[in-house]
Amino acid sequence: MAWHLLLCIATMFFACNVASAQVNLEAGLLFVDKSTAKSQLWQVNGSATESQGFLFPSAIGSVGQVVKVASVSSGAATFAWTTPSGSLAGLSSISTSNVTDNTSWALGPGISVSANQAYRIIGEFAVYRGTAITDNNDKFLVSLRDMPAATYAEFSFQCLDCPAGTTGVPAFKSGTGTAVELDAAVDPAGATDKCGPTNTFHYRLEGMVRPTAAGTVYFGFNKSVGADLTTLAAGSYWAVIAIE
Repeated sequence: MAWHLLLCIATMFFACNVASAQVNLEAGLLFVDKSTAKSQLWQVNGSATESQGFLFPSAIGSVGQVVKVASVSSGAATFAWTTPSGSLAGLSSISTSNVTDNTSWALGPGISVSANQAYRIIGEFAVYRGTAITDNNDKFLVSLRDMPAATYAEFSFQCLDCPAGTTGVPAFKSGTGTAVELDAAVDPAGATDKCGPTNTFHYRLEGMVRPTAAGTVYFGFNKSVGADLTTLAAGSYWAVIAIE
């Protein structure tokens, strides 16, 4: 009797060990809500080109984060939590008050950007130069500046309502660095002076930037000649849109 009991116990122990080591091969995992009978199916992709493994983050993420592929090795992808590059609020910027250039480059609205992300830029700027009537004091310079090092940028700049004879626009510029500047100054009406707030003209900028590091991209402006200040009027704005 004792031997029979011992044999039964040994048989049960062996069966349990074998069961714990079993691997069930399934085409998918079906999750069912017992209260509603609604289900979700996670299914193997039959057209996969290789065996694949997916390693999820070890810690829970924060609100607003998303999962991205952090690294890939021999068909195995390691996931990591990441914060998206920006929201609608973070991708646009507006000047709420007038900004003047004083004696050096001044910065208009700036936008935070992420490393190695390409962005489309579009903006409209209201600009006037000085208050005096003096030859050439209308001229001002334009650039994208104070960008992360080795940022690639290209942009076009045009005037929407400048008078006849305006020079320097439309213009296009591309380059790499912390600043990319138009080759020529913008001169509303050319040889005819159009200084002062009553001669505020409106300009459109379109282009793209690809920064190599996270940072901020600014619209920059500066007088070209003379003493009168260049003013970027309140309400000037721009926005960037991630394109990759």
